[in-house]
Amino acid sequence: MEIIWTLVAFLLTLLVFSYLLGDNVLFRLTTYLFVGISAGILAVMVIDQVLVPRLFSVFLSGDINRIVVVLPALVLGLLLFFKLSPRLT
Repeated sequence: MEIIWTLVAFLLTLLVFSYLLGDNVLFRLTTYLFVGISAGILAVMVIDQVLVPRLFSVFLSGDINRIVVVLPALVLGLLLFFKLSPRLT
């Protein structure tokens, strides 16, 4: 399995170096792939290391003081999702 990932890394490196021949479809595909994978990893890390331990576990703890402090942040964060829809904005 390690040899497969090494070949994939080598191929992606060659595709990035194809930019030296000029901006082409292969280079753009590789950059989109890198940006997409980076965004996915970042989203998983934010959910796993920030939202779950600091936001949702507070509600499971039952401590009313911590819930009162976290609730406005949760409501304001959820309001940002309304910006995704022009109708709900």
